[in-house]
Amino acid sequence: MAVQIARRMQSQRSSDTRQRLRSAALECLSTIGYGHTTLTEISRRAGLTRGALNHHYQGKNDLLLDVVDQIWSQIEEDLRNIAESSKNGQLNVTEVVDEMWHRIFNNRNIFSSLEMVIASRGDPALHDPLVKRAQQLFDSYEKIGGKIFTATGMSQEDSRSLLNMTLSFLRGLAVQSIYSRDPAITNQSLLDWKKAISILIQQQSTLAA
Repeated sequence: MAVQIARRMQSQRSSDTRQRLRSAALECLSTIGYGHTTLTEISRRAGLTRGALNHHYQGKNDLLLDVVDQIWSQIEEDLRNIAESSKNGQLNVTEVVDEMWHRIFNNRNIFSSLEMVIASRGDPALHDPLVKRAQQLFDSYEKIGGKIFTATGMSQEDSRSLLNMTLSFLRGLAVQSIYSRDPAITNQSLLDWKKAISILIQQQSTLAA
């Protein structure tokens, strides 16, 4: 029993240490950028030694891939929850867009993951696994997309298309907000997109009738 308790405590300490390192790496990416994110700086911000970092990760790429896995897993979970709420009628179409924006795209995580994908283009050892993981995330969108707008009467195919368009729009809006920090512009863009979606759904309903 004592051995099992000790193992659980060690496992928890290891998990906590990895989380501290992921959080520190994410903070570096969001404040000083990919190019200035070093293992030394990550260790310093995490309040850990380089030895502790090296014990848990084989190098910078290994740590950054773990950060991306956590970010994108959370995105997939958030999107599934939004889709389920939409399917059950708990969220209407405009609320779905608002939830996607506030829960997925309007935070530092999305900026950090986008920056890694772009900035790592000259480093195949990091870029190639990132692209592979991104494709897995996009594949999950296809499965989720068949549910998220179907409460409006749209077919699964049209629902997937509308989800892809909405995600592309919100991703672009997130990038735009980096250099245009006027919230009025962002809010108006969101409003315009929600109006466009409502019109599209109305047209689809008319055609189906």
